[in-house]
Amino acid sequence: MHQPSRPLRPLRPLRPLRPLRPLRLSLLTSALLLACGAHTLAQALPAGALPTGWNVTSGSAAITQNGNTLNINQTSQQAIANFASFNVGSGALVDIRQINSSAALLARVTGGDPSQIQGQIRADGALWLINQAGIMVGPGARIDVARFIASSLNVSDSDFLAGRMNFKGIGTPGDVRNEGVVNAASGGSIYLVGANVTNSGSLNAPQGKVLLAAGQTVQLVDTATPGVSVAITGTPGEVRNMGRITAEAGRIGLAAGLVSNSGTINASSAVREGGRIFLRASGDIKTSATSNISANGTTGGNVVLIAENAASIDGDVSATGSVGRGGYVDTSGHRSLDVVKAPAVGQGGEWHIDPFNIEIVASGPNFGVTGENVITSNETGAHISASTITNALDNGINVTITTGRGNPALDLAHGDITVSSAISKTAGADAALTLRANNNIIINAPITSTSNKLDLTLNSNYQSDYPADDHAVQLNANLALNGGLLRVSQSEGNGNGTLNIAGGTTTLVTGSIINAAAVNVLAGGTLSGNGTLTGALSNNGNVTVGGSGAIGRLTVQGNYAQGSSGGLNVELQATDGFDQLAVTGTASLNGRLSIRAVNGFVPPLDTTFNVVTAQAAGSSGSFSTIDAPQQSTAAFAASLPISYPSAGTTRITVLPPIPSPVPGSAASTTTSTTPPLPPTADICTIAPNSALCQVLSPPTASEPVRPIQQATNSIIKTVTASKPMALPQQQSSTPEEVAAMPAFIPAAGSSSSGGGNSGGGTTSSGSSGPAATSTTPDENTAKSDDKKDEKAVASKETVAKNEPAKKTFCN
Repeated sequence: MHQPSRPLRPLRPLRPLRPLRPLRLSLLTSALLLACGAHTLAQALPAGALPTGWNVTSGSAAITQNGNTLNINQTSQQAIANFASFNVGSGALVDIRQINSSAALLARVTGGDPSQIQGQIRADGALWLINQAGIMVGPGARIDVARFIASSLNVSDSDFLAGRMNFKGIGTPGDVRNEGVVNAASGGSIYLVGANVTNSGSLNAPQGKVLLAAGQTVQLVDTATPGVSVAITGTPGEVRNMGRITAEAGRIGLAAGLVSNSGTINASSAVREGGRIFLRASGDIKTSATSNISANGTTGGNVVLIAENAASIDGDVSATGSVGRGGYVDTSGHRSLDVVKAPAVGQGGEWHIDPFNIEIVASGPNFGVTGENVITSNETGAHISASTITNALDNGINVTITTGRGNPALDLAHGDITVSSAISKTAGADAALTLRANNNIIINAPITSTSNKLDLTLNSNYQSDYPADDHAVQLNANLALNGGLLRVSQSEGNGNGTLNIAGGTTTLVTGSIINAAAVNVLAGGTLSGNGTLTGALSNNGNVTVGGSGAIGRLTVQGNYAQGSSGGLNVELQATDGFDQLAVTGTASLNGRLSIRAVNGFVPPLDTTFNVVTAQAAGSSGSFSTIDAPQQSTAAFAASLPISYPSAGTTRITVLPPIPSPVPGSAASTTTSTTPPLPPTADICTIAPNSALCQVLSPPTASEPVRPIQQATNSIIKTVTASKPMALPQQQSSTPEEVAAMPAFIPAAGSSSSGGGNSGGGTTSSGSSGPAATSTTPDENTAKSDDKKDEKAVASKETVAKNEPAKKTFCN
């Protein structure tokens, strides 16, 4: 038998409303209506009060009263009953028996007075309580149902029967308040809908949905994932939560013109993935210091706090994972954003920050201290400390910053993201930083990682009404992502943007990718390292393949264009270890090429180094300046003259060094201004706009010109042969350098034809060779020591006696 409830306690007085900013007149009006409505609802209600004046208009249901209990026996899947009043006193019970948990009863109140629930309501299925004058669930009330919908906005019979939740205010709808306990079945739902909605009691729907929505018209689309879609139009209302809302691993939403929370909103689970929570305001969102919003779980859930105007976020926000990755937290104020405490997201989770403008600044006395904000706003936009972002990245949390949309005609400076203080990831697992600007992205401070990968996405002109070509990404500082992906995009594209490297060094390690349509290295900027560019590369600054002292490969999946102020730097470390710029498109060359041998490497003769390759036809231009090393035996053993062919080619040939005369020799006292010539080679090169292999050494009338294909590779090649040729004069080497050089002076008895013996003693050359040279005993000893090397070289240069002493190298 039903036991009577305890006597009704007097209603406690309402807390005074806090003053609202004069954002909208309608918000103030709503607040006054809320106060007036509450006064009406607070009128005394008899303990045994029950609903009256019922009439079943659709479906099948029998309604009877037995003392303080109203029994409703519904035998159809859906039923509609109109009531003159629907009140439940503190000692009364409404017991609704339904055929299954999916059955639904629409109880519409037509008498014009608000409904007061001070006692108990229970139902096997769903109860839709519709009263346009307002609904209040008192502090001693308890409602246990499969689903509970309480609304002061009307719903039509046809929408109810079709399962559509379309609520529309008629005249001046009342408010909906809960100060009691409302429990839905597991997987069930609780929806409170009205002109204004307040919860200071307890709402509980395990693995289900709880929604508080305020407005003139509200449309709900009940979907399984991610939850309920809410569309609110008309006069904006207010939703306030001062109590406790719980949906273990479920969905919780607060939606209105003005949303505030000083209570607990909990969608966490100890054994399941965290649930989803959203607070969405067409005006402002405010959470106080006592606010606690959590969607923790084995894997973190989602918490979304979005205000179209201003968002002021205080209290605790969390979406952590106990065994899996962290969740997702969005703190967005599209006109103003203030966040007192950084949310707890957990490793692998993401924190999304969405103000109108934002600047990442250095940590100061107002950041990170108790009671002070980690994100602040002023008249120019929001500011977030770089240390806040760094701390999140160090904990494996992905950070996304998005700026809001502006009016191209009025807000030309709005929607920017500016990095003014260094972001340096030094700990933790892989993480990602995403910057999506409605306008420009300007990076004036380094972004680096020394602990695992940092993926960086830079998206300018995001969701913008501005022309796509007006905005780009400007990089004025160092960038080193430790193998992470750099993606540069415009608008809604993926990797279709332009990256301008105007300063600092952008460093790629092996496996790194820059996903962009175009990368422009401007004067003062440097691109260095190994990796891949998925678009075109324009170089008017410096491109260093591999990095200083590190051999590598830089792949350009597009065209490479080097301007007159650009520089390309490559290094040689071994015959099979050298830097390479690999271009899948065409190469257009100008400017400077710098070549350096490292780690004591001396390039062997007859070795080719393909330091630049261009696969597509149509490559053009040549380097206007070649920086060859002026080195000692630690590298090339002497200066290396470099021949770079003319326009239309990309071939580089490095000739053998030219030694200075040996002190004390006859050649050292010659009056000729031409230095002694080493053994030389005929070099295969290409004349301007030609596909002919021409001989650089003085040709004879009988020497043919050999045709070859147009070269498409930049090659460094050391060569050797036996015929002299005229070479540019080099600076004289020091005696110490000469002593350490290989013997390039022709052996005794040699001639321009390549014949003669290699023994010591006085040597005479033919009339076309250099002047006769006498050797000292010390020189004879040196010649004897080098005899083995000379024979090895000679074995590579077998020349038929009756053929011209000429060897041509065509690649």
